[in-house]
Amino acid sequence: MYNHTGPTIHIAFRFHVNFYHSYRGDLPDETGFGKDIRIIRGILKDLESFNEHGIPVRGTWDIDNFFSLETIIPTYCPDLIDAWQRRVSADIDEINIMSYNNGIVTAHTRSEFIEMFRLTMSNNAGSGLKDLFETVRPIVRPQEMMFTPAHIGLYKECGVEAVSLFYSGVPFNAFSNFIPTLPFAERFNPLTLTYAGMSETITLLPAYNHGDIGENISLKNWLLRIHRQYGSQLKNNDNLPKELLLLIDLDADDDFWAGVRIPVVYSMLSTARGFAGVVESIKDLPFVQFTTPWSYLESHKPVGAVEIRQDTADGGFDGYSSWAEKLSNHRLWTGIEKSRLLENRARRLAAKCRAATRKEVDAHLTKSLCARIKAMSTTHFGLSMPVMNVHRLQSGRRLVDEAIDHSTNAFEFAKSKTKTRADGANGKRFCIIDCRGGSSQSAAANTARYLARVKLDPLMLQQAASLKTDSGESVPFGIRMRKGIPLVPEKNSTDHRRFDTADDDENAPLAELIFLREIDPGAAIRLELSGASTGHTQVKYAATAKENALGNGLVELLFDAQGNPLQFLHNAKPCTADYPLRVSVSYGSRRYAVNEWREEENATIGEGIAVIKSFSGQTAIPGAAPLRVKREYTIAAGLPYLYVTTVIHYPETREKFVSKAKARKLGRRYDRRWKEVMPNEIELPSLDTGNCYRIWKHNFLNHTSSYDLDYHRFSKNSELSSFNNHITHAWIAVSDRKRGLLVAQSTSGSCCFAFCPMRTKMTRNRQKLFLNPFGTYYGAQMKYQTGHFKIGKAATLLLAEQLTSAAPSYAGGSETHSMMIAPYSGDKPPRQTTVDALTFCEPPAVIDG
Repeated sequence: MYNHTGPTIHIAFRFHVNFYHSYRGDLPDETGFGKDIRIIRGILKDLESFNEHGIPVRGTWDIDNFFSLETIIPTYCPDLIDAWQRRVSADIDEINIMSYNNGIVTAHTRSEFIEMFRLTMSNNAGSGLKDLFETVRPIVRPQEMMFTPAHIGLYKECGVEAVSLFYSGVPFNAFSNFIPTLPFAERFNPLTLTYAGMSETITLLPAYNHGDIGENISLKNWLLRIHRQYGSQLKNNDNLPKELLLLIDLDADDDFWAGVRIPVVYSMLSTARGFAGVVESIKDLPFVQFTTPWSYLESHKPVGAVEIRQDTADGGFDGYSSWAEKLSNHRLWTGIEKSRLLENRARRLAAKCRAATRKEVDAHLTKSLCARIKAMSTTHFGLSMPVMNVHRLQSGRRLVDEAIDHSTNAFEFAKSKTKTRADGANGKRFCIIDCRGGSSQSAAANTARYLARVKLDPLMLQQAASLKTDSGESVPFGIRMRKGIPLVPEKNSTDHRRFDTADDDENAPLAELIFLREIDPGAAIRLELSGASTGHTQVKYAATAKENALGNGLVELLFDAQGNPLQFLHNAKPCTADYPLRVSVSYGSRRYAVNEWREEENATIGEGIAVIKSFSGQTAIPGAAPLRVKREYTIAAGLPYLYVTTVIHYPETREKFVSKAKARKLGRRYDRRWKEVMPNEIELPSLDTGNCYRIWKHNFLNHTSSYDLDYHRFSKNSELSSFNNHITHAWIAVSDRKRGLLVAQSTSGSCCFAFCPMRTKMTRNRQKLFLNPFGTYYGAQMKYQTGHFKIGKAATLLLAEQLTSAAPSYAGGSETHSMMIAPYSGDKPPRQTTVDALTFCEPPAVIDG
């Protein structure tokens, strides 16, 4: 007999449907989406059978639109749609919202998000949720649990009333590690989700997965334990809610729902018998009631409030490592940003053109937006680790190419219709047009300080003596003559080169016109370069170069005798630990670092407009060609920033420790001996444990948020092998409340939506923080507060390939990236610094004539 005096536990089963996989192909068999068809048909059969026998178990479904509801299911298994429609119409099952493109929704701009959500609900192809189902409940189950604080208001604007995220005890999780442990009543009831400074709130519904069931041996055992433990709390507190919700959420194609056909296990463990066995084991528990998430929310208000400051995802280390830290992720995202940047520039040029021109530009950009939204599917970036299925990656690249092509057509058409002035008799005319913020809706009201670097004809620059605005103002400038920096594309790759901006021929002469300029939002600065001399103009805080240092009186970078950056100083004080920007990889059981550099250039541009040092270096990896790197450091007059451009070539190594079966599934092999990649590692000064670092992050919705690395105060996570909970458009910053360091990326080179993984170490009760821009860390997953028997976590670590290192994806590849590193005083980065960082990220367009 069971104790009936405890709580009533409502249980809901939610099935996440997506037929488009990063580790399987596009055939209707077990190598592709045939597995989805088989398992989902089995779930529906079990649901129907239970209902026919009077057991009121219900299903909740969230389904992507384009790939599943629109493309695959109508062709290969339309019976699934029929079954869902029938059960939803009968008010048995429930439809929750996911996303049209099963996309990286946290990296969508506002316009992309609004269009994605519109297509999710209704579209011309008839695959919208409202096109197919009589009722759609206003609950979002984000793809891969991707959520950022700015989504609170954005989802509410779209009519969503609740969001559901994993509060899990295994490494398939969203937010349980980021807040102190919730009491029972709040773990299994709706909560109010808030963020400091926001007036909007939204309901948060915690969810759990099969790993949590494993942590408790079986679902029945878990329910009994909850009933017993919470029942004892109810005896001592009449104010606690008397009802709980256990929401089990899992991919609809997971083998958990089908069961394991091993006779001994099958007969002894109900969980091994799949969905039918799970329901059979709990249907007679008198305190259990079957429900759906919305049915529970309709009669149960939030019992508490919670604030989640991190950007969440259910990948490795409870974050974005699985989608952002492979080399292929960088390449795809660079293409997406290129299409966005071209869109910004096309709209800026077309704004003052005739209506017919704007209409033509809009037509091209609509096609670009459509391709870009599809390209941002998480499947193209992949929970698959450490490399993507080769065919799936090619599909993503084709969509990115399509987005770039349409944006390019829009830009070129707008440019052809823009009135320009021909070059003058005395020199070259060109225009610099500010285009920041077009895609992110984040055009700042502030004037930006911009270090312009314009590539022009070397013969013209050799004769240049003056640079003037169209009003006659002289602009201080300098000229740099150099050779190109080579970039070798990855072997057997498709068209990577179009996403990179490195110069192809190292022997080709290059000429750069370099000058400083303030630029207002949306401004167009017309300039003329000529041979008529006007004399030199002095600049404040001129940049100077010494044998072992670059500086301008505000910041200074010191080098040791081997060419390694030794210290980075701000106002004469170190703002990093010694030896910042280290280059190394972990391979096998060792770390291989570039420890000696050869100086290639030491140049002062103009009368101290900028100073540039460039170096080359390499390190040997056993059995492979050397890892080669070229790096350029720039400091400009009057700007407290360091600009760093790195071109790095990772050696190809022999494939090792990859099964033939997995190689066939992925269509490629790789070398698992690659563990970590650190092309720009920065260590910050350590803090005592009474303090902690704060992460500031600027996302694609023009929202700046922060979170603290204070996990050691409420959990066992005093050290984090890796974490990446910061979606990043232009910049990310780290502070100790008194001083900070901002790191910005530029879309003119390789970039990524979460480009800077980090790690912490605890040494003698002091917290040390490491930044790893454009790299990847690896190590132990986080420790979980809500785990019980640790069986589920052990099984997840054993079976979840998405938790392996992303480092093998870098083997044989090359990358060029540019960063702006900005030290500052205080906690939050100053407004001017963030405006300058945004302009660095979205550089102005240069138009000839």
